[in-house]
Amino acid sequence: MTVRNFMPLVWFNNTVTAVDAAAASGSGVSLADYQTLTAAGLLTGEGFFETVAVYRGKPFALAQHLRRLNVSLQRFTMRPVAAELVDRAVAALLQAVPQPVPAVLRLRLTVWRSGTNSELLSALLLPGTGPELGQVNPTFATVVTAAGRRNEHSILTGHKSTSYAENSYTLRAAQTAGASEAVFYNTAGELAEGTCSNLLLERNGELVTPALSTGCLPGITRGLVLRWAATAGLPIREAAPGELTLSVLSSGDFSAALLGTLRNVQHITSWDQRPLPRGTLLTAVAELFAAQMHTAL
Repeated sequence: MTVRNFMPLVWFNNTVTAVDAAAASGSGVSLADYQTLTAAGLLTGEGFFETVAVYRGKPFALAQHLRRLNVSLQRFTMRPVAAELVDRAVAALLQAVPQPVPAVLRLRLTVWRSGTNSELLSALLLPGTGPELGQVNPTFATVVTAAGRRNEHSILTGHKSTSYAENSYTLRAAQTAGASEAVFYNTAGELAEGTCSNLLLERNGELVTPALSTGCLPGITRGLVLRWAATAGLPIREAAPGELTLSVLSSGDFSAALLGTLRNVQHITSWDQRPLPRGTLLTAVAELFAAQMHTAL
C-alpha cells in the first residue's frame, strides 16, 4: 500500500474505521465528522466565535457580531463569512425550534481554519439564560482580580478566539473562590476586561470603560452602551492611558458593572470582597439599555 492509497482512519465513539467506509456504514463517523476532527484550527486554536443573544426568535445585534467575526478572520488570513450564509443558517435553526419559541436563546457561530484556503463554519442554537428583551438584569456579579495579566501586545488581543483556555481557567478559579467573574489588568497595570465581559465604571460623576488599547475585546454590548449612553446625554467615555490602574482602583471610590451578551449591564456588588455601591449613572445605563434593546433586533 502506498501513502497515496492509504485511507484515513479515525477513532471516534469507541470505534476505529476508515473515513469513507464510516460515511457509508452508519458507524457514527461521517465525512463531516472527519473534517471537523482534522480541522487545522481545532488543533492550533485558529478559530473565532461569536455568541449572539436571540430574543423571541430574533437575533440581537447579529450584523455587529458578524462584522467583528469577519474582522478577525481577515486579520488571520481566513476568508470572511457571507452574511447570506449566516442568515440561512440562523433561519434554518430557528425554523426547527418547537413552538412556542423560548424568550431567550443563545446562538454560537464558530469558524475554524480547516485547511489551505478553506474554513469550517458551524452555527449552534442553545438554551439561553439572562434577562429577557427589555428587562433590566436583576442579578448581580461578584468579581476578583485575576492572577494573570491580559497581554495587550498579543496578536490575539481584541479577537474572540477559540484559544480560550486562559479565560476559562481563570473563570473557573474565580468561581472556585466564590466569585462569578474575574477581571484582568494588562501588563502595564491598567484595568482591561473580565474573562467573558467588558467593564464599565462610575467614578467622579461619569462613566468610564477601559480603552481598546488595554487589550480588551471590542464588545458588542460595550459598543452599544457607549453609543446609546452618549446619545442620551450621559457622561460616558473611554479611559485615558493609566487612568484605571490597580493602585487607583484599590483606594478610590467607584461603582462598576459587567457588560456582555446575555448579561447586558450587570451591577457588581463586590470586588475582591470589597463591597461596591450601586451607582446612579450605572442604574440609568442599565435602564437605557433595556429600553433600547428592541432597536438592535
